[in-house]
Amino acid sequence: MAALLATMTGCGVSAPPSTPSLATPASVTPTETSPLATPSVSPTTSTEATFFSVPTSSLSAISVFDWNGQLVGQGTASVPLECCTVEQSPDGSRLEVATATGSVVLGRFGRPVQSLPPSLSGGTWAEDDVHQCLAQEDSPSSTEGELYLVGPGDQSKKVATISGFGPHTATGVVACDVGENLALLATSFMGSPESLTEIRLSDGAILWQRKAGASSGACSVPQVISPGATYGASGDDQGGTICDLATGTVVAELQGEPLAVSWDGHVVIARILSPSNGYSLEAIDWQTGAVIWSGPPPPSTLPGLVPTVNTEDQPNGDAIALTTVPEPGADYSEDLAELWLIRPGYPAQELSDDAEPGVL
Repeated sequence: MAALLATMTGCGVSAPPSTPSLATPASVTPTETSPLATPSVSPTTSTEATFFSVPTSSLSAISVFDWNGQLVGQGTASVPLECCTVEQSPDGSRLEVATATGSVVLGRFGRPVQSLPPSLSGGTWAEDDVHQCLAQEDSPSSTEGELYLVGPGDQSKKVATISGFGPHTATGVVACDVGENLALLATSFMGSPESLTEIRLSDGAILWQRKAGASSGACSVPQVISPGATYGASGDDQGGTICDLATGTVVAELQGEPLAVSWDGHVVIARILSPSNGYSLEAIDWQTGAVIWSGPPPPSTLPGLVPTVNTEDQPNGDAIALTTVPEPGADYSEDLAELWLIRPGYPAQELSDDAEPGVL
């Protein structure tokens, strides 16, 4: 999923900013979205990238889809896949599920693969679907921590001692790439992005670091970063920017606040504030300016709030699988999410209307 540095989306709904503005949605005609799809089952190979979903009524009943929107199989998870507890590897072959005693790693269709202790849990999957990069604070009162490379299995290697921890400061891994020998770390203070640091995995050397406020440019430290670590995005209701991380230059502008970015970085999920102060969601291909998906209208029960978004990104591509709750209720446990597959050049597909929120 696209890494969020400032605003974490989870279960339920997100509150609007305290000072709303009158930003208007992008004036591009959305492409047609398809009705609720009934995917056909087709065979898949073990190397084909997939994503999954579970219905709210049965949190162990996994449905696995390929990135064409086809249902390739179903399974039963050995543990319930509840809101905000699951991290999927890029190709979907592994699911790490947080538990009270650490985490359990499942295969694509829910069969247990291994258990991990708390000290090795909660990392960010690498592009090879085998390793994880894990930033871990030394102690609750410490300002330092360690960066580990975890895997295969329960093997781990200390990469470097890192700073960026404290009462209101946190550091996490937003991208992990064993093939390219790097990890990208983000540090935030009270939820606001503070710095980005790229570290070489083989020896822990800092390759580069970028700090907020160190430059007057709009690309110092973005709020969300593509899993491929190529583009970042920042903004608010007044508008936003897309930046090339390598050059630090603005490549496009948005009329809403970015919430997620696709793996290759060319599709952005943005929150849009209408003139009537209602929030909506759009998927925008910033290379063409086209709105390729429009989310549900503001919920009638909570017109000032916007449904939360959870996303999974097609590895080495621009497709995004997304869940959002069209009508959030007071009891989030009863909410039903829509599951959408959004791809540039294709109509958006609604794959489910009873998905568990926060699980993707």
